[in-house]
Amino acid sequence: MVNANVQFLNNKVRPASDIEFFVLRDDLDTIVKKTGIQIPIQQGIKTAAELWARSIQSGYRYPGVAAHIRNALADSNFARIKTDARGLAKVSSLAPGTYHIIGTAPLGQVGVVWSKAFNIESGRTNQLNLDLRGASWAQ
Repeated sequence: MVNANVQFLNNKVRPASDIEFFVLRDDLDTIVKKTGIQIPIQQGIKTAAELWARSIQSGYRYPGVAAHIRNALADSNFARIKTDARGLAKVSSLAPGTYHIIGTAPLGQVGVVWSKAFNIESGRTNQLNLDLRGASWAQ
């Protein structure tokens, strides 16, 4: 079970609803590096997470980048899930092991990106909470 939400500075918690997440073995930085996308550090962007969020928000500044990243995630994922109106989603049929959940939400000024490692343990109900504390990048 995945529970995704964002608590803003005014302490309001908003669910990350209708957000697509990918479950992969690699983290976002590794996936982006494998695609050959260059992070434009000369523009002040430091991570793949920031590049993805900014390319979604300002696609005209980064033409095709958001789609390229999303396609790379879709091509190598074990599972793709979408949160409901409460920010909840279920992942099933994953073998025990370590995975990364990767997704982005248009919350805040620019957005929030998660690329978080998690473990699936056999014989347990596994729950993953995603919030700003566990975000790879948020603004």
